[in-house]
Amino acid sequence: MIRLAILISLLLLTACSLAAQPTVVPASTPATPTLGPTRLPATPRPVGTVVPRPTAPAATPALTPGVPPPANRALEAIVITQPLVTAAVVSPVHVEGEADPTFEQTLAIHILDVEGRVVGQGTAHINANVGQRGPYSADISFNVENEEPGRIIVYSTSARDGHTVHLNSVEVKLKPSGSATPGIAPASTVESIVIASPAPGATVTPTLTLSGEAAPTFEQHLSMLIRDATGNVIGTGSTTINADAGQRGPFSLTLTYTTASAGPGRIVVYDTSPRDGGIVHLASVEVMLSP
Repeated sequence: MIRLAILISLLLLTACSLAAQPTVVPASTPATPTLGPTRLPATPRPVGTVVPRPTAPAATPALTPGVPPPANRALEAIVITQPLVTAAVVSPVHVEGEADPTFEQTLAIHILDVEGRVVGQGTAHINANVGQRGPYSADISFNVENEEPGRIIVYSTSARDGHTVHLNSVEVKLKPSGSATPGIAPASTVESIVIASPAPGATVTPTLTLSGEAAPTFEQHLSMLIRDATGNVIGTGSTTINADAGQRGPFSLTLTYTTASAGPGRIVVYDTSPRDGGIVHLASVEVMLSP
């Protein structure tokens, strides 16, 4: 009996000892934290990529509306340094100079005979970054049967309507063959026709005053016209330079136009040749037309 009682006591003590030990629960795998949209990593910036800043066009000398500037303040937009004035040229003729920036940095070149007919043509690229003034050159072929007076014109056109924005020229002698001979002097580097008012980008009304300064022309005569956004001529006029014959001087004229809607436009001032009626020089200013 005593042995049975001892055995029962030992069993009870063992059971109590096991019940007293804590229960061990296996740890679960930690959950991956959920990241919302604002926690997503930002797209990394490219390393070593340099974005060049746009180069601003060369500043145009400030002009006081209605007051012609001094001659040395207006550089010719298209300078022709070769050939020289009155040079005798043979085909192909080398044409070079310097020009303000143009659409796609391109210039058109025409060679005209004594009657103003195109006997040769080509293009030249301004060797400068977009928006920058720079040199240009081209060799242009032409064909004439006899030695005769001629004209080389270099001009830029509008990307909007395809019409001429600026034109300069040099009078030469065209030869069908033989040797070229030098001229007397390079064309002027001073802008021949300066439009002082209205200013570029100005909004104008159907009755506007155009003023500026110009180099001497045949009988001191200047012609003007106004083009609308598509290039249509909506106003014309003419005036004379207020200076003695052969002298540079101011000009002024009141022009009128008619347009049905507001939009971009261009005011053009030009000089023509007494020999063939062709344009010798042309300048323009871009404006906003109001009806």
